Amino acid sequence: MLKGYDGPVMADGYGGYNRIKKDGGKDLAGCWAHARRKFIDIEDDYPEDVGWVLERMGELCSIEYEAKDFQDLRRLRQEKSKSLTEKIVKD
Repeated sequence: MLKGYDGPVMADGYGGYNRIKKDGGKDLAGCWAHARRKFIDIEDDYPEDVGWVLERMGELCSIEYEAKDFQDLRRLRQEKSKSLTEKIVKD
């Protein structure tokens, strides 16, 4: 199905999708909704840290809703989401 496509492929973390990376030219991208569920699972044990991450994820969702079309979404992701995502990963 992905023959001839190069770029990111969003998946939910199922191990069977790992073979997509072997095709070359494709990056496997995790789904924020699935990642969010994992944080919610541990929120009672780490409320401060998880709260911070969930707030940032909420900001990412807000950015997505700003987009008027796909081109606008691509621009917003570069201008706003990229630095926020890097902050989540770094901090």
